[in-house]
Amino acid sequence: AMRFKERLEEKGFEVVVFHAIGIGGRTMEELVREGKIQGVFDMSPNEVLDHLYGGMTDGGPDRLEAAGEMGLPYLVAPGNLDHLIYTSRESIPEQFRNRKVFSHGTRIHIIRSRKTEMEPLGKVMAEKLNKAKGPTAVIFPLQGFSFANRHVDKEEFDDPESDRTLL
Repeated sequence: AMRFKERLEEKGFEVVVFHAIGIGGRTMEELVREGKIQGVFDMSPNEVLDHLYGGMTDGGPDRLEAAGEMGLPYLVAPGNLDHLIYTSRESIPEQFRNRKVFSHGTRIHIIRSRKTEMEPLGKVMAEKLNKAKGPTAVIFPLQGFSFANRHVDKEEFDDPESDRTLL
């Protein structure tokens, strides 16, 4: 992301980075609709996944829509879609309680998203992106969807079958 940002700035573009923590995605979508952003590289649409499953970084029902509606150039990568984030172990929905939980401090608890979450997520993302009026592309990383895939617990997060289900 930072190399991409630097290259755009070298070409004279002003680049703004939003953190995909719920309010970040909502703010980006709002600024796009206000005409203040002319293109989007969305590396971390995890707010869509958390919206579907009650996670901490819920970006709301309109996440992943504004750039397409406005006809802006739109590049999307499935960053951080390999996990759901919750604020406490108690906030994890019953359907996920049998999964291994990784705690990052006292307020961030992540679990690996599986095929059962990836298939509906893929359909929602495809529906949203297929409505885009401008040039839109989705790129796919070849070595996992997030930092967790390589650094939290490779055995738990390295799930190519679930990743392929999304793709």
